[in-house]
Amino acid sequence: MRKIKIWLLVASEKSMRIELESYEQDGDRIRSYYKEEGHLWEPLKVVTKRKGNKSDYIDFMMGFPVLTVRAKKVLTPLIGSDVEFLPLLHEEHELFAVKVNRVQNFVDMTNPMERKIGYGFFSEFVHICAEKIEPEVHMFRLPQHLTTRIYVTDDFKDAVEAHKLKTFQFIKLWDTENSEEARKERLKRFDPYYKRLATRDKVSYQNAMDLLSLSKFVRESNSILKKENGSLVIGEIFDDETVRWIDPMYIPPLFFERQWYVYENSESELVVQEYFAELSHEVNGPKGNIIIFKDKNLERMVRAHLKLFKDNLTDINMLKLRHIFPKYDDGLVASLSGMEYAKNLLEFMISNNSEFDENELKHLPDSLHSLAVIKCGLTNIEIMYDLKLPNLSSICFSDNSLTDLLPLTFIPSLTRIDVVNNQIEDILPLNRLSELDCVILRNNPVKNIHELHLPKLRYLYIDGIQTEDWRFLLSGFPKLEYLSISHEGMTDISRKSMEDIIKSKKFVVSWTQPDGLAKLFNDSNRKR
Repeated sequence: MRKIKIWLLVASEKSMRIELESYEQDGDRIRSYYKEEGHLWEPLKVVTKRKGNKSDYIDFMMGFPVLTVRAKKVLTPLIGSDVEFLPLLHEEHELFAVKVNRVQNFVDMTNPMERKIGYGFFSEFVHICAEKIEPEVHMFRLPQHLTTRIYVTDDFKDAVEAHKLKTFQFIKLWDTENSEEARKERLKRFDPYYKRLATRDKVSYQNAMDLLSLSKFVRESNSILKKENGSLVIGEIFDDETVRWIDPMYIPPLFFERQWYVYENSESELVVQEYFAELSHEVNGPKGNIIIFKDKNLERMVRAHLKLFKDNLTDINMLKLRHIFPKYDDGLVASLSGMEYAKNLLEFMISNNSEFDENELKHLPDSLHSLAVIKCGLTNIEIMYDLKLPNLSSICFSDNSLTDLLPLTFIPSLTRIDVVNNQIEDILPLNRLSELDCVILRNNPVKNIHELHLPKLRYLYIDGIQTEDWRFLLSGFPKLEYLSISHEGMTDISRKSMEDIIKSKKFVVSWTQPDGLAKLFNDSNRKR
């Protein structure tokens, strides 16, 4: 079979950019024509949005290539039978939108693993069936990204470069000569660097930030952190061994939970080399013992998170699992057998199974930081007496039928509890959890809220819970910053007491009114 490279086609950052003169009038028209809902093309007026450099490939709407007449003439012999050239009206240039009619279907969706590509934040499927590629089709779409992405071959790229056409940008995606097996072989050249990782320091995110100020930098997986001119920058290592740096608008929350390898400023090359050494160990190293999941829905979720669709699940690749959050279409999970091998699991959620047996929680590993069991018909959580979860800080049992919180008192590490929509009347057990920072008790028939006393609590949500005297809030929660309550069920005495609390200006109060809207008090100059 002929060797073929497949590229994603985009406009370069310096290309001329156009837009419809009247998007309201013509936006739907162009989309309907591309969907073959229209029968007759009428040239649309476009205007220059950005002049850019001299351009042959014009930046327009995603999935709608636009060429100059010169580019059209050069490329028609290659793509003319698979596209339509649609004239546009522009006051300076003769331009053509390209409707790409040919669709190829060679992505191996039995192994739908994705990997980020070196363009923005896009990802693309890794595995293809090379024998399904039509070698004479040089511009096409794929069903997985039918309306947004245009793909071309190396013949197309060669023609563009041979005729020195301007502002085409090509992102390499697949090479039939360099298969996934060939990639595994290439990674082996980094194997000598793997042994260095055993002696390299690892630190928390907070400690990493201190080290960055000392001109060091840190890495976790393919993410790199360092400081430039006093500001944090984040690097991402790509498969072509390049690093793309950005000035972050925010810090991804997962960064806070990770452990980071520490590097000296002179070890910039080692950062990349050791990442690929880790990657090689992952794909070429020991395979481990096969793990059998009783619940096939849970197995599918695990495989999706690990991006492991064909190979056996083993105790070694289960070590990579950090989070399980079911999507709406993942199906019900009944058995958690197999999760005990996810010894680095941090967060786990199960939901919407009214027949879930709480005893299945015994399969969760002791690494867990956050547990959520939502809408699972739980009437008791006595299993918590027997679980060894020394790192558990957050627990959510919302939308169940719990009446007793006493089992939670055997987890002193808890800082956050969410038991919204249960049947809890007595909250005294919570007083034993002195590290609690946030408690969410909304919509429970609590009868003794005034007996709650938590010295470190900052956030308290007790909407739907009432008392005649709210003064306990001032004495029982010296660190309280935010209170959420609701008007429903309040007596005149209760409302007056809450108004007096608000006047103390000790903390922010969000008070849901009879119209369902929340009114905020004491919010000025506070950060939450």
